[in-house]
Amino acid sequence: MYKITRMDFWKMFLRSFFIQSGWNYKGMISLGFTFAMEPVARRLYKDDPGKYNNFLRRNLGFFNAHPYFSTYALGAMARLEERIAAGEITVDQPDTLKNALIGPLGALGDQLFWAVIKPAVFALGVAAFFIIDDINGRAVVLSLMFLLYNGPHLLIRYLGLKQGYNQGFSVCHILKAERFRWVKLLYGFIGAISVGVVAGVYISSIEMNDYWGFTVFLIAVLIAGYLKAYRSKTYWAMLLPLLFSVLIGIISSIL
Repeated sequence: MYKITRMDFWKMFLRSFFIQSGWNYKGMISLGFTFAMEPVARRLYKDDPGKYNNFLRRNLGFFNAHPYFSTYALGAMARLEERIAAGEITVDQPDTLKNALIGPLGALGDQLFWAVIKPAVFALGVAAFFIIDDINGRAVVLSLMFLLYNGPHLLIRYLGLKQGYNQGFSVCHILKAERFRWVKLLYGFIGAISVGVVAGVYISSIEMNDYWGFTVFLIAVLIAGYLKAYRSKTYWAMLLPLLFSVLIGIISSIL
């Protein structure tokens, strides 16, 4: 029986970056998922075109997940496809696991990246813009932002593929928010410090008689804090205060 090689894993890892390239309403990321799994099909069924085609067809079924966490499913399914090729399990068993992974992989990715890491790195960039004037310093900050965002991104892609393959059917047991708690705490701290720096710089720069501008700033911060803490809508927490500030600015300029 053919076994998946280290080169096959690296091919899957690289192809996982294109997992959303074939996104569609019918299968979501199923086309990109199958593209990433194709090296496994080529390894296991390179001498059997019929089984190779069946492999591709069954992996084209509906699937969706956060793109960074999708490698957990890729690794697990690669392990199960090996077992199918060895005759240890039936072809319908992986579908059950694949469907069960949709919720956890989507929720973990959204909570970690869209709700914590991305806003924290964005806030760091805004803070740096306020306190750093020279182009070299800002270039350093941009490089730091790139590393802070893509460090956990690339690590999760790699570990997801590796741990997914090692765990197989048990991969659901390791997909828990507690495993990534330290990442949320670290980036939450970075975001909070950055927002504090922005607030401090702004408050120290306004004129003493500019009560109107300070009031708008304070209300915008309170709106953002409320939406993030009690509504869990990160994008609304960023968008609504901005729209509120712009609207008040337009009204004040007219009056």
